[in-house]
Amino acid sequence: VEQLRADKKHIQSELREVTKQKGSAVSSLKKERDDLRSAVKNTQRHAAEQVREFSEKLIQLKQEQKVLLQQHEAGQAEIKTLRAESSAAAAAAEKRQTEL
Repeated sequence: VEQLRADKKHIQSELREVTKQKGSAVSSLKKERDDLRSAVKNTQRHAAEQVREFSEKLIQLKQEQKVLLQQHEAGQAEIKTLRAESSAAAAAAEKRQTEL
């Protein structure tokens, strides 16, 4: 009977230790879970910010591209006008030269 009581006390002691370790492990796992959730939220927030910045930059670049295209087209039209004026002036000069 004494041996059974000693065994019972020993088993109860081991059970308390295992229960304590389990509680510690559960607490540790919960902390790790919370840390991971926080890291995921931070990563998502950072990614969303990067997407927003990229989108804004893309819109800005498209607007700049549109302005540059308009400037290019205006330049091309001006070159065409200047060429026509130059050709007309050359023709007029040649006509005057022939008349003289």
